Amino acid sequence: MKKIISCIIIVFACTSLMPYVTQADAMAFNVKAILPTTQNNPDVSYFDLRLKPAAKQKIAIEMSNNTAKAITLKTAVNTASTNSNGVIDYSASKVKQDKSMKVAIAELVTGPTQITLKANETKTVAYQIKMPQESFDGVLLGGFYIAKKQDEQMNETEEKQQIKNEFSYVIGLKISNTDKKIIPKLALNAIATTEKNDKTLIAATLRNTQAAIISGLKIEAKLTKKGSEKTIVTLKKEQLGMAPNSAFSLPIDLEKRALSNGEYTLTVAASDKTNNKWQLTKDFTVSQAVTAHEEQTTTPKQAFPWTLTISVGIIVIALIVVLVLVIVRKNKRN
Repeated sequence: MKKIISCIIIVFACTSLMPYVTQADAMAFNVKAILPTTQNNPDVSYFDLRLKPAAKQKIAIEMSNNTAKAITLKTAVNTASTNSNGVIDYSASKVKQDKSMKVAIAELVTGPTQITLKANETKTVAYQIKMPQESFDGVLLGGFYIAKKQDEQMNETEEKQQIKNEFSYVIGLKISNTDKKIIPKLALNAIATTEKNDKTLIAATLRNTQAAIISGLKIEAKLTKKGSEKTIVTLKKEQLGMAPNSAFSLPIDLEKRALSNGEYTLTVAASDKTNNKWQLTKDFTVSQAVTAHEEQTTTPKQAFPWTLTISVGIIVIALIVVLVLVIVRKNKRN
């Protein structure tokens, strides 16, 4: 009987060793900017560089492998954009630049896009910046996006799951020529109706057309029928941000309200933390009526619990084996 109990314990021990993701995976590597003498603000940990027109500047990033096996890091220099949540984003590489952007910071930087580090190795990786010939006021903004390259032998499902859980670092890169302060300018562009996640929305494009960062942005948007003062729907947002010379689509939920064909007016009152204020108004046409949209409650698709199923199966098989052994032993005694 002791042997049988030992078998059961071994089975349970084996099932407890099923693969799982730990917090240590997120600490597989770390990176640090090595600030050059052209650093404009020495109190920050990202690159904030003051460079002259046509200047060439070498910068470096220290990358460390904290694991006992070799890893490969992939790096990309991205121009800062603004995502649909009103957050400055340094991770997106394929974003259409606003037409007001004269120079994209990603076009100025060259260097390796993959770095292999041996077990517990630290390496200093160099990048080169080549400034445009003409001087500019304001700031260029972007960042180094650094992530661990995944195993090439992963199947498609594993790779998608790994990308979803990808751990990455961003080191900001800000470049200026002068001290001249540029006042941000907010503009309201294209407006249209759209659908997302079973909701009917008004999508209003907001643009920051200057080489200046907008922080602490507050927005109050109001939709009315053209020529009417009666509000159909309002939206209030706070603590938004916008990258220099960028645009994003502000989603305004119609909250199940219907819109008939016709002319409408969107009014946006906005301000930032430096007390810049904007009052924006734009008329637009709804050519296809929007019916009152009832939200559908959907149940998210759950992944099949393979680990639990296999574990239970092993335990059931072990119990059957134990039961058979007990019956055989009892029959022998009889």
